[in-house]
Amino acid sequence: MDTLLETPQAKRESRKRIEALHARFDAFEAGARDRIWKALDAGLHQLSELDEALERMAREDWSVEGMRKRFEALRARVDRLRERVVERVNAMPASAVSALASGTRARVQRLVREMERLEKLVEPHPEEKAPGPNSQE
Repeated sequence: MDTLLETPQAKRESRKRIEALHARFDAFEAGARDRIWKALDAGLHQLSELDEALERMAREDWSVEGMRKRFEALRARVDRLRERVVERVNAMPASAVSALASGTRARVQRLVREMERLEKLVEPHPEEKAPGPNSQE
């Protein structure tokens, strides 16, 4: 049996098999290396995004005074929005009368859409309403 492996043809075939096996291992290693680098790059990208978010949070003032300023800004913004809605609602009767008087369907439909939009701004959604005193929550 040892004589079969020692022939020049057997040595060439075994060398070809070994070279083919090396080539397959090299290809496998290269593919694995690419996948590992891609995974590492994606992880580094996620870490850099997290670092940026933490940096933004660290710059913001989270003290009681800082939060008070934020709430005051939000309150002022809500007040401005409320004033605009009240102005539009007060202007509604005049536009409703003129739309109904002119009788064009397009103006009446616009009026209805505007009223529905304002209703969504002013009225909370049913799932957002606070639970009442008799609720089981």
